[in-house]
Amino acid sequence: MDQSAVCAGCHRNITDRFLLRVTGGLWHEECVRCAACGDALTSSCFLRDSKLYCKRDYYDQEPHTLQAAAHTISEQFSAK
Repeated sequence: MDQSAVCAGCHRNITDRFLLRVTGGLWHEECVRCAACGDALTSSCFLRDSKLYCKRDYYDQEPHTLQAAAHTISEQFSAK
């Protein structure tokens, strides 16, 4: 893994041993949280306006106009 990986959430360098790949970006584990309620997102998330949401909050915002866009969160090993 590239040593200069930058978190898509906080925009800081990722130096952790593990990182998460979400919606094509790399994230610190602690940064993968719902933008509305702050709950940790551990297996899936929903994306709107470059923000991550849990399923409940994603649909609570505009339930009549949204289509499901679930993304899988995958953990990757970062070689140091």
